[in-house]
Amino acid sequence: MINVYEQLNKDGYLLLDGEEIDIESVEKLKITFDGYSKTRSTIMLSYFDLPAWPTLILFNPKLPKVKQAISDFSKSASSFFVRSDTQFNKIDNLNFRDGTPQNLMEDILKIKEYDNRWVIILAVPYDPGQEFRNKANCRMGRINGVVTQEWTGSGFSEYHLGKDKFPHKSALHAVIQLNEDGSCKHVYQASKKQYLVDLNTLLTAYGLESLNLKRKFIDATYYKELVGNEYAGKEPNNEELENASKLWCEGEHITSEDLIKLGIEYITVDGKVPESANNYKMNLGPWKPKKSQVDYLMERFTVFEEKCQKLGIPTEGKILTCSFNDSNKEYNKYGVIFWDIFNLF
Repeated sequence: MINVYEQLNKDGYLLLDGEEIDIESVEKLKITFDGYSKTRSTIMLSYFDLPAWPTLILFNPKLPKVKQAISDFSKSASSFFVRSDTQFNKIDNLNFRDGTPQNLMEDILKIKEYDNRWVIILAVPYDPGQEFRNKANCRMGRINGVVTQEWTGSGFSEYHLGKDKFPHKSALHAVIQLNEDGSCKHVYQASKKQYLVDLNTLLTAYGLESLNLKRKFIDATYYKELVGNEYAGKEPNNEELENASKLWCEGEHITSEDLIKLGIEYITVDGKVPESANNYKMNLGPWKPKKSQVDYLMERFTVFEEKCQKLGIPTEGKILTCSFNDSNKEYNKYGVIFWDIFNLF
């Protein structure tokens, strides 16, 4: 069993890779990571035994032991999801979904240009293009006493369930609630038209992503030369990134049709065309979650609530987010990976 505080004090980092962890008490975890909700929820995913990718959590990447841990961790996968957790969300978090062993330290140091941040690094399973082939994504919690699941469909990702984040946006595709008798009811289903609009937006976003624009725009000098003024904060916010991308595409004479074509090329890896691209090309929709997916998550949420109650944590408003992907089947037969627990404390 890993004691969270002992490992941090001894090594300066926390490695979560399926082992049981000891938080001692909820209060101690809250005090130790005061204002860092994403770091706390990442640790608690392990505590609740919710499947997650191997994760390295650190605060000071310049410490010798931490540098070595980053070097060792960079050899564990071919790609990484690098997340920042800013204290009290004083500025927007900066995330890189395309980290590699070669640029991992560069991404970490970029995040730490704003000092009051923990860095959370997830090792992505080796399956080229897997991030474009999610089968489904769900945000689930007890809202006003009713267990509710909100879904986005095939090809989308867990971040489409939260606030808009450049360059990705989406509407929900289905909402399901649990009845008192244990049965489920569909309370919302996106239309075929809405689903196809979202696929258009998704492929456009991946077209923009293929051009590596976000990395360009966080360079202050490049951004100022393009837009004509500096961004307001320490990093460009969502609105500034969108505006810069429009100006860049206009300058390069790249159309919306070009972006969709680039998007399809970008997400087609090793000749595997994702379901989202096929659905767009063939005008297919709407999308619905499978009953087995709905039922499995309802079962996991029941166990989650039971563990919360043992810790004295009220379960109203606690939100789990997760994705289904065949690349994750080493963790469970459904291929589910959990990302966050919102509003836990």
